[in-house]
Amino acid sequence: MPSFDFTGKNILNGSLVPESGNLPAYKIETTKIGKHARGVTTLSGTPAASISWPERSFTIGGETLPLDNIECKVWVDGKLKSARIWQWEKTEYELHFWNGEWTVKDCSSSSSPDVVVAQFRSATSHVLHKNTPARLTLSCDVQPAELAFLLLALIYSEFRRADIAAPHFFGTGPPVGMFAFIPFAAAGSSC
Repeated sequence: MPSFDFTGKNILNGSLVPESGNLPAYKIETTKIGKHARGVTTLSGTPAASISWPERSFTIGGETLPLDNIECKVWVDGKLKSARIWQWEKTEYELHFWNGEWTVKDCSSSSSPDVVVAQFRSATSHVLHKNTPARLTLSCDVQPAELAFLLLALIYSEFRRADIAAPHFFGTGPPVGMFAFIPFAAAGSSC
């Protein structure tokens, strides 16, 4: 099974290096809008691919795909599930996050539905030993354009998940990396 490791902790800026030498490496670069907002994430390779965060779209090989046309929520028995369906050409993929890992299933395969196509494990930080980089493992061979699509879908999904999990998303805390200053008097201190 082909595997790729992300160099560095930030998957938006770095390289995606194959475990074996017969696959191409990819470079990922992200521009910023202002101090914190993401602009465009570009994936080098053939075909060229990118995520436009402000426009909510993917571009693969010159074709722009609005996210509203390629991603949809999954409802089962009237309940919203955490999985999302992503459509690439005539293939539908289910992306589901569980226990620090994204699983990609091919929902369109008529011979064997729910075939796992890829797994993406988020980077993990450790205090006492070496950090574990993010890793993409493919269960089967995929075409370069399909791989670019899956990479974009996984990167988008991972950052969307992280954004929602951040304390500031629901207004319960300061933005990540920011400090909150609460004067003693405002915090209810009698000093």
